Amino acid sequence: MIVNRHAKRDFGIACAAAVLLTAAFGVWIGLRIDGIQVTEAVDDFGEAAAALIAALACGAAALRHKGRMRVAWALLGSGAAAWAIGEGIWSYIEVIRGQQVPFPSLADAGYLAAVPLVVAGIAVFPGRHRIASRAAFLLDGAIIAGALLIISWSTVLGMLYRAGSGDILSIVLGLAYPVSDIAIAVTALLLVSRTARSVRLPLLLVAAGLSANLLSDSAFAYLTTAQTYGPAQLIDTGWIAGYLLIGRGADFASTLTSAGGDVIDQYAETLCDHSDTKYVYKGKCRSMKPFDAGVLKGSPDQEVTFNTTVHGPVVGYATVDGRKVAIASKRATPSAVFRLTTGRTCRQPTDACA
Repeated sequence: MIVNRHAKRDFGIACAAAVLLTAAFGVWIGLRIDGIQVTEAVDDFGEAAAALIAALACGAAALRHKGRMRVAWALLGSGAAAWAIGEGIWSYIEVIRGQQVPFPSLADAGYLAAVPLVVAGIAVFPGRHRIASRAAFLLDGAIIAGALLIISWSTVLGMLYRAGSGDILSIVLGLAYPVSDIAIAVTALLLVSRTARSVRLPLLLVAAGLSANLLSDSAFAYLTTAQTYGPAQLIDTGWIAGYLLIGRGADFASTLTSAGGDVIDQYAETLCDHSDTKYVYKGKCRSMKPFDAGVLKGSPDQEVTFNTTVHGPVVGYATVDGRKVAIASKRATPSAVFRLTTGRTCRQPTDACA
């Protein structure tokens, strides 16, 4: 196994920094250090800064990728930027002008504009493309959406509808937040479920960030509709944590596309039963699992599939002490696996790509 200790160390340091920043923000908001006005400024500008960090990290990830992955990260970054603009408008009204932000306000345009961008970005991420998989994807989405809708109606949506004022626009916008969160949650869950386990960590971080945003959005919608939302609330910590997680996921996805050792953690799998698709794990002979990577357009089109072990996708075979072994890569991007399995721009040693 080839382990990139520097990449793992940097990832751990970045995660620890995000946790500390979120905790410090929560403590400041909870204790209201230096008074409500300073806390209000820290709250508003801190949220805008977190969203901008996520937008920049997603933009960097987009530049490092190609094809659908580039579009996906660009859309996610645009969604974070739209939310940051909304928060900037909120901060201007509340902190600079010293006025209470009305509901609805122009800030809601920025917040809600982020929703279609984020949903589109999640939907564009590559995954399984077979017709059967698409049908299962839609069915799973409908089931998850129905379950979340029932839960949300019994906890938030129903209360919002019954507690709403006679202002139709306020009611519609108040309901738009939890409904849009359901759409984001469904697409995020489906994205993680249809992504190879070995390349799932960046998207898990993004999904966790979206979930944190979801909780804060729902609480914000309920409190504003009930006219009990005030400046510097602890629920605002969810947005800080959410966008820092999204930024960390995008940053980690960027490191996966760097050259050399920053990309690969490799495992030499011992083959068994005289088969190239069976390997030894914890003393038992196991079968590799097939994964459908999509279709390679050409004349004719070619379906690309590869095998995976518990450690990740099999990117090639090599010889160790005279015995043939399978090479599994724990941290390869889908595009890297695609290049390896199709024999294009292979970056591994020759014996591992044969």
